[in-house]
Amino acid sequence: NIHGRGWRSAITSPDPLAFLGCSATTYPSSLTQQKRWFTGVFEILFTHKNPLLLTIEGNIWFRQALAYFYICLWAVRSVPELCYASLPAYCIIKDSHFLPKVNERASLIFMGIFVIYNLYAYWECKRIGVSLRMWWNLQRMERVNTLTARLFAFVSVMLKLIGLSNTVFEVTQKEHMSNDDDNDNVSVGRFTYDNSPMIMPGVVILLINIMALVNGMLRLSKVD
Repeated sequence: NIHGRGWRSAITSPDPLAFLGCSATTYPSSLTQQKRWFTGVFEILFTHKNPLLLTIEGNIWFRQALAYFYICLWAVRSVPELCYASLPAYCIIKDSHFLPKVNERASLIFMGIFVIYNLYAYWECKRIGVSLRMWWNLQRMERVNTLTARLFAFVSVMLKLIGLSNTVFEVTQKEHMSNDDDNDNVSVGRFTYDNSPMIMPGVVILLINIMALVNGMLRLSKVD
């Protein structure tokens, strides 16, 4: 919004560091927090603050608008990734394929894109000191977050647009452990968070892929 009014950003790194805060302490609360973020940025596309509209008005640069537009589409990314996570299992069960076979020349295109993208992503992380193991963990968590928080954010905004529900600011429920004798209670000062159903889409996809893998292995054993 402030960039749309003509303001410009500047990079600053004060010592000591400023604007430090607390992050979510458990994974369910982290998913709820991310869902709020993805819902908010996705809703921007349907307002007068759409970055492409601000570009037409001449308030922000086109490349800057593309960067904002990419962020606003984070929630939408869950839909193709959900399909992509389901297709391998479907193809194994149906004994078919959705990508060219290895012995086909067209497969080189997809393998090249896959290798180049991941090498570039790792190179970007390497520049800021991220290890290979950390990069691999980030890749795995990105898949989980996309199939959980981003998917729920996308569905939430779509339901709002068609008038079936309204988006709300969700606060993670917390339960404080207490005891009459605080000195003997090891849980004093700690908070436990409620279980979240947001992880269910990822769990369902995982179970489907495991079932497909077992089905494929059984099929191969019968062939032998």
